[in-house]
Amino acid sequence: MKHQLRLFAFFIGLTLCHFSSAQFMIPKFEEPQKIDELSTNDEEGFMVPFNDGQEMYFYRTYSKGDGSDAKSKGEAVWYSKKGKSGWKSPYRLFKADFIEGIHPRVIGTSLDGKRIYTFVTDYSDKNKYVDKLGYYDNEGKDKWSEFVEIKIPNLSFEEKWCDFHMNAEGNILLIAMSPSPQHLDQDLYVSIKDSNGKWGEAIDLGPTINTQKEEYSPVLLADNKTLYFATDGHGGLGELDIFVTYRLTDGWTKWSKPLNLGEPINSEGSDEFFVLANDNEIYFTSDRESGHHNIYYTKATGEFQFANLDSVGGEFFFKGLPRENISLEIFDAEDNLVAEVVTDAFGRFSFQKLDPDAVYVIKLTTDDNDDFVGSKIYFVNEDGKRTNRYILTEDGVFADSKDINQTEQIRGRFNYMDLPMKDAAMVLIDENGFPIDTIYTDENGNFSYNKLVYDDRYSIVPLNLDDDEWNNSDIYLTDLDGNRTHDFILRKDQFVFSEIKDSDKILAVGESIQEIKDNSDPLTKKREILSEGWNGKSGDFLRLKFDFARTDPNGIQKLDQVIEFLKNNVNATITVEGHTDSIGTMPNNMALGQKRADAVKAYLVKKGLEPNRINSVSKGESMPIATNMYKDGRAQNRRVEVILD
Repeated sequence: MKHQLRLFAFFIGLTLCHFSSAQFMIPKFEEPQKIDELSTNDEEGFMVPFNDGQEMYFYRTYSKGDGSDAKSKGEAVWYSKKGKSGWKSPYRLFKADFIEGIHPRVIGTSLDGKRIYTFVTDYSDKNKYVDKLGYYDNEGKDKWSEFVEIKIPNLSFEEKWCDFHMNAEGNILLIAMSPSPQHLDQDLYVSIKDSNGKWGEAIDLGPTINTQKEEYSPVLLADNKTLYFATDGHGGLGELDIFVTYRLTDGWTKWSKPLNLGEPINSEGSDEFFVLANDNEIYFTSDRESGHHNIYYTKATGEFQFANLDSVGGEFFFKGLPRENISLEIFDAEDNLVAEVVTDAFGRFSFQKLDPDAVYVIKLTTDDNDDFVGSKIYFVNEDGKRTNRYILTEDGVFADSKDINQTEQIRGRFNYMDLPMKDAAMVLIDENGFPIDTIYTDENGNFSYNKLVYDDRYSIVPLNLDDDEWNNSDIYLTDLDGNRTHDFILRKDQFVFSEIKDSDKILAVGESIQEIKDNSDPLTKKREILSEGWNGKSGDFLRLKFDFARTDPNGIQKLDQVIEFLKNNVNATITVEGHTDSIGTMPNNMALGQKRADAVKAYLVKKGLEPNRINSVSKGESMPIATNMYKDGRAQNRRVEVILD
């Protein structure tokens, strides 16, 4: 096992260091060189290096003529060993009398080469031939055991084009096989041996890999995820090109989009049988210099390049907060899984677009979609600005919010000094700070918009108001009869939606706010809240100014009011929200907001409150109460809000 880890250490490092990135990376290679000691004017292929690349089995087909006129003259397995100056002259592995009437191909070995897995064609019966899978064990110099057959359930090789690769443990068999005798083009399959030694039925590797053309010469690395194969069905430089793909799940039918290894591995000719000999030595066959496939050697340089793909970045939010460790699956238009990503601590994720013009579908990996219905994904551009919004619907797919028809019409009115505000422009913003739409009032100050059922609440930002208009504005929602039902509560540069019931009131300390006292009040009474204190009602909040991650001294007195209230109300809980200005990156601001919230929580806990009664979260820059264009506004946005649940 130690040798095996070394054998594939270089390429395993690529896939395990960051698998979601590895599936879009292509190794770089030195210029390949033909191995003259192993190459002839005949066809070479099916190389199986072992013993850390110091020994090799390979297959040779003798022929008359050249190219398409070649006629088979004989087939044999050959063996060679490295010397000080390179590969020694090879010799035939089996004596003629040992395998008379049988044509074997080596399709894999144990790490030491003592067991060879073979695909044999038995011609001993002149009336028919039989294809078999199995293995021989080496019992000493030029001595081999009897053939032990391996049977795959419901798999017949008769009159089909077949090719195989067995891993060193002898429990994963890759199969390249034509679907019927009438088809020459092969597809890739896999069969797995279970812990009881029984082989399972062949599994089609799926449409991401298999095409209507030819896929063959598969080789699976020791990580059991990285697959190299040759194909003419995915485009390329020549007749057959070598590609790499990565298994995306524990199953065998979901693979990343195959990536062409490009030059210098692939050429205008036919390139096949890509195999690793040790941590960075590679062998493959090519007919680039003649009409015959010869054995070539190259080394990996240790460098990698990303495939020429567009990167897409996004953010995952649920109930107004970014969520970590959410697994998302990315599918193409043909429902092929092309990527699986996991969100970080700030809800962020990214993936590579395999086709810049293609449409992709995002799904939650979990089957518990109902737990996350209404969650939102925001795509961001290179500048970190959100550009699109997708919402998880009941069918488990993230749909563009523009394409969702599950809406309710919301009506409202905008008054200034108790008079209608005509032709006023207002921007709708969702609970995560994403602009939804710009709406306008009519001549009577009325406005309307369609609110998605998945959205919690909208804020409204009126545009181009002077201070007088701002201070004397009144924005509220109405029912079909024009009766006032909900208020938009005024904060600087923003009106925040507030339902009119006690459990949802927001009493802003030190601010003048007009609100409905009681939803059942037929007279629609109003009152002004001018008090500076903690009133003990659900939805109350204190606003504390912050300098970096420290509270200001004036905020301590306000916090002490909270402490006194909570000690007198043992069942009450609070949420501490940390807010920032928009200077810096969004992830950094999320982290800074969390520090601010945690600083307040730490103070409250130090004063004797139980930690489980305090939920500290970060809103980052998503909920400003003042413009970030000026210093004073940014100072107001650097704050913590303590909200009574």
